[in-house]
Amino acid sequence: MSNQNLTVEESFEIIEKMIQKRKQAYEENGLVIMVWGLLVMFAGCFQYFMIANGQAEKSGLIWLFTMVPGFIITFVAKMREGRKEQAKTKQKDYTGLIWMVAGMMALFTGFVFGEKFGIAFTAALYFPFCIAGVATWLRLREFGLVLLSVLAIIFAYSSLFVEFRYHPLIAAAIALVLMFIPGLKLYLDFKKKQNV
Repeated sequence: MSNQNLTVEESFEIIEKMIQKRKQAYEENGLVIMVWGLLVMFAGCFQYFMIANGQAEKSGLIWLFTMVPGFIITFVAKMREGRKEQAKTKQKDYTGLIWMVAGMMALFTGFVFGEKFGIAFTAALYFPFCIAGVATWLRLREFGLVLLSVLAIIFAYSSLFVEFRYHPLIAAAIALVLMFIPGLKLYLDFKKKQNV
């Protein structure tokens, strides 16, 4: 069927079906998003606890032992899943790629270029994730989640005005609104559809 034979209503229906298909894929991954939120929240809170108890020099290790394994496991799982999905459909979802690039940027920011950013470290680390969140939720027409991503951007900017020892708590707050709450919402939506 050529595009010239489609009515406006049929075109909108096709677009809506594509959005719903993408939304379903994200709902199925809600648990993964929620777990990442928990990982970052845990690491941020634990790092702050270590800093508050005089172990600031060792506090960065918590990120090494949580984020790197989490990223590797997620990357391998998504590569396997991607191959299966590619066999099913020719359509690609580039929002997943945006999240992967944001994760890679965070790894480089945190472990390679971290000292270059100074007080802007937390903002530089989380801005790519915030943009990925806005892009994803706009594409899925989840405007409440877009607002949470904007709140995460505000938290990231606020880190520029807060003493550095509190940055792990800001990271935990960003993870809460950018990953955990959206992941929980998507997971609950998925479970609700499974039970209907």
